[in-house]
Amino acid sequence: MASPPSPPKPASISQYEAQRAQRILDNRRKMEQMGLLEAAHGLAAPTLAPSELQPGAEVAPRLKSRKVQQAVQQGAQGPSRLSRRLRGVNALDQKAAAAEARAEAEAEGAARVRGAAARKPLVLEERVQLSAPFSLRSIGVTVWELGQVHRGTWAQRYWSSPGCLFHHAYPVGYRATKVQFGRMYEMAIEEGAAGPLFKVTDQQSGVVFTGSSPTKPWTEICIAHRTGQRISGPLFFGFSDPLTQRAIAANLYSKEELRAVLQGGMLEQALACPVEQAAKEFLAVEGVGEATACVLARTTALGGSRHSGPASLRAWGSSSEGNSQVLFDYLTGSEEVLESTRRWPAWQQRLVPKIVLALTGRWLGTGLPPNPNSELAAAVASGAATGGDATETAGGAGKIKAIGGKRARNGPQRNGAKRARRAAAMQG
Repeated sequence: MASPPSPPKPASISQYEAQRAQRILDNRRKMEQMGLLEAAHGLAAPTLAPSELQPGAEVAPRLKSRKVQQAVQQGAQGPSRLSRRLRGVNALDQKAAAAEARAEAEAEGAARVRGAAARKPLVLEERVQLSAPFSLRSIGVTVWELGQVHRGTWAQRYWSSPGCLFHHAYPVGYRATKVQFGRMYEMAIEEGAAGPLFKVTDQQSGVVFTGSSPTKPWTEICIAHRTGQRISGPLFFGFSDPLTQRAIAANLYSKEELRAVLQGGMLEQALACPVEQAAKEFLAVEGVGEATACVLARTTALGGSRHSGPASLRAWGSSSEGNSQVLFDYLTGSEEVLESTRRWPAWQQRLVPKIVLALTGRWLGTGLPPNPNSELAAAVASGAATGGDATETAGGAGKIKAIGGKRARNGPQRNGAKRARRAAAMQG
């Protein structure tokens, strides 16, 4: 009779499995000592107990649970947009609509200028005392000194332009710092010859950038770093933040200035000196802007002394042909005139000849004067037809120099010359 087969010998276990089994035994022994083993068996019993099945029963496969979205009953909805009549808004008559429009305009402050947003009226917080120094977390600017409001000569130029967010002063002595492009810059406002002078100093290199507006020095910094970035000067100086405006309003403004600032309007100021009066009169000359008017009112390069207005400059310029040429060269090449103005192509081609014509009575531009039917145009046209460089005016006011005696080649100027010659022939 064959002997029964011997049971299989247990396979040898690895060292890791032996260590694991030993750790399990140690943990089990510790749980028995702490009295936690019975509690652990009680928790594991329902989970580990085999399920009781009836004899002959089959285990059904477990199905994957799925979420069934219930149909949402949507009620009847009204129209998304309703007319003013359906909303119960009554139409206003013409007078009421005009009054409402005026009220809205007064509430918004100054009207929009050159497409810019309307100025925001400043709102002061009661029981809040602001003083420098303070930091503007929104743009990373620290204001160290507020300065003082300039109320002397050219006081109107020490206030913001109509396109700024707030109507505010540029205080002389204002000082702030800002980190930009990895460098610390110090910003300051000083008193200039005919308005504020804005300075931005690179504290690391000592290079100073200046300009007549807060944007100009920062633009030069962007050009120096070749970033191609556009920067708002008032924003970087801190003037676009209401906190700065509240600090200036609480410490620097007079009652009249504060009233204008709170209403978002302009403060009308009387002219303080004859130079400002002369600049205002020069503004009436066609082609002369505010900056050029200030230059003409302050310069001594035209005749050796300042002119009190267009009449004084006209008397000097019309006295000789050389003075007219001096005025022309001054407007086109003097460093007293803004570089941006001198680099403007229309300045030398159109505006300067018009200004010289208005102030001296002589046309130093190419082609015909602006009004081809005038006696001046007829004199220039007759000089061009005869090949001359200068003719006498019909009124005998002096010579009118026409640079380039050749007939103009373009169509409008050629037709203007024909009309001028025809008018001169009819008068003859």
